[in-house]
Amino acid sequence: MNFNLILLGLLGWGLGLLFVLTLMRMSSAQDRAARHEQKRIDPLADVTITQIGDSTGGGPDNPTARR
Repeated sequence: MNFNLILLGLLGWGLGLLFVLTLMRMSSAQDRAARHEQKRIDPLADVTITQIGDSTGGGPDNPTARR
């Protein structure tokens, strides 16, 4: 009985973590799309467009930043 409760708790914790990570990925994708749309509407806007997986912010010292 105790072992089943531990497994059930771990399963619930894992599913909760998966749910949170999915929400974070969706939020990131929506933010990226909004930045692209803002850049399309106002090309002179001060919006940083980064590559997927680029956590540096795409500053001037970052040669991989998409301009």
